[in-house]
Amino acid sequence: MKKIKFRFVLIFSIFVFVTVILLSMTRIYKNLELIWIDTNFNLRGPLEVSKDIVIVDISDQAFEELGRYPFPRSYFAHLVENLNQAGAALIIFDIEFTEPTLAKEDVDLAVTSAKYGNVVFAGKLSEKRTGASITLRIVPPIKEITDRDLPWGLVGISQDQDGFVRKYTLFSTFSDEPYYTIGVKGLQMFLAQKRGEEPKIFNSINNFVLGSFVMPKCSGNTVFMNYYGPANTFPYYHIDTVLDDSTFQVRTEESFGFDLNLFEEHLKGNTFKDKIVIVGASAEELHDLFPTPFYNPGKGQGLTPGVEIHANFIEMVLNSNYLKSFNYLYLVLGLLILIFIVNILFNFFKPTINAVIGALLIIGYLIFVYVMFSTHHTIVNVTEVPTAILISFFGNLIMQYYMGRKEKLFIKKAFQQYVAKDIVDIIVKDPKRLKFGGKVQELTVLFSDLRSFTAYSEQHETQEVVEILREYLTEMVDVVKDNSGTIDKFIGDALMALFGVPYYYEMHAYNACKTALLMAERLRKLQAKWEKEGKDPVQFGIGIHTGSALVGNLGSEQIFDYTAIGDTINTGARIEPMNKIYETENHIIISETTYEAVKEKVEARYLDIKTLRGKGKPFKLYELISLKEDVNVQKTIE
Repeated sequence: MKKIKFRFVLIFSIFVFVTVILLSMTRIYKNLELIWIDTNFNLRGPLEVSKDIVIVDISDQAFEELGRYPFPRSYFAHLVENLNQAGAALIIFDIEFTEPTLAKEDVDLAVTSAKYGNVVFAGKLSEKRTGASITLRIVPPIKEITDRDLPWGLVGISQDQDGFVRKYTLFSTFSDEPYYTIGVKGLQMFLAQKRGEEPKIFNSINNFVLGSFVMPKCSGNTVFMNYYGPANTFPYYHIDTVLDDSTFQVRTEESFGFDLNLFEEHLKGNTFKDKIVIVGASAEELHDLFPTPFYNPGKGQGLTPGVEIHANFIEMVLNSNYLKSFNYLYLVLGLLILIFIVNILFNFFKPTINAVIGALLIIGYLIFVYVMFSTHHTIVNVTEVPTAILISFFGNLIMQYYMGRKEKLFIKKAFQQYVAKDIVDIIVKDPKRLKFGGKVQELTVLFSDLRSFTAYSEQHETQEVVEILREYLTEMVDVVKDNSGTIDKFIGDALMALFGVPYYYEMHAYNACKTALLMAERLRKLQAKWEKEGKDPVQFGIGIHTGSALVGNLGSEQIFDYTAIGDTINTGARIEPMNKIYETENHIIISETTYEAVKEKVEARYLDIKTLRGKGKPFKLYELISLKEDVNVQKTIE
């Protein structure tokens, strides 16, 4: 049996493992993984930012103050002037200047930016669809910018299959040439200008190296974003407030009643001094808003502008606060071992205990995943382990149900020919007592034997003998089973029945006596039938004794043999032949112990005190005549 269970555990564990791996490749499971990443972010909550990065925002307010978009390039040239006057360390445009406008304004922007040498511009990767094919091309900033060798990067945002942004694209390859995004180009310039490093870029299989920054990749050209919080985690300043100075009046005296110089306030407050300034748009009509892990409209956490996604990336790199993936090989090996251990455990315990074990394992694993995320900055796949535990639980539940049904069917088949249906049903509910071995308990044994059946067999045809014996035993077995007795065995024409087993009930002695009287009545009817058919009838003798015996499966582990052994059984076998010595009405003799147990309920006559064959002490013997009353013994079964 152990080998069969081990084989089941091994085969089923492999099945669970393969099933889980295949499920983990499906779209729905990948979506679940993404949702859990978002859950971890929200459980962890926002992180404190360094205040080294600020955002100049093209907002709805800017549209009201500056007019329709796109703004003239001279506005952005003026913005570069003012930000540098305010002491900005680096200016990154998350705005594409890829289409030429007025030549003077384009030149003005390029010249001003070249003057300060701390501006990164934006280009884009463009897709052109022709039928079913897609053609990609790199669109750099305007010629005035590229001719002056001003740095620029791509502004593409990498979205997952559900539209959320959880990764940051480092570069895109076109014609075997890498084109880096504005975040990477901005960091490259920052390292060169502010830290004095030579910002070389090296792209390996697992890491993206930028000078002293080593970023763990989650794919060929992306890294996980370790967001610092929802939208507006970084400080935003409206672009019109930065432009509004003595030479560029956004708010006029006519509209406010007095002259304003909002940029002066930024200068006084050192708003941009030594800061990385990213210029981008939060205005809804510019369609640069994205859902991130913190996106939750119900809690007032809206879409995050693309400019702030770039800000999160730069902040993450400057703090070396990266997220990395848990080694998938370790996950797979651990999953396989866990599945095997879980299926071993689920084979040993009941479903209720297995449910508790499974729930604790799943909760423990979810806590482990969160701790790895929040303290070790590691993203661990969450779906495989709970799925494996659930499949293992329900698989073992089905197997236990099947094995239970099989065991109950075996018990029914084994006992239904020998035991009353009510007792079989009780055994099926609790089959543990039928395991190999036994226990000592009180019972009553009944032996019946046909008189002179050997001589009868010699004097009659074999077929007639077989038919007589079949009719006789069929009737006797029915009587035994109908009265909660258990047929222990047949020995030729002899029958041995036990009462009070396999489940004990107090009135086993009375039930044995009742059965014997009914057997005598049933035999008389058979004798009358046989005489009418011209057949010679047979007669029997019955001996009944009550006492203690060893009861249980006393065969072997290979062959089941539910029986009873001991002096009580031997004594019962010795009492039955006394019917040859004493002339009794019903041919039923009971022992003194049986008589003492039933004397208030039966009519009996003292016969003799007799030393039985093989016994040292004499026994009082009684003739069983009839019952005083009929008692329902079925209700006494425990």
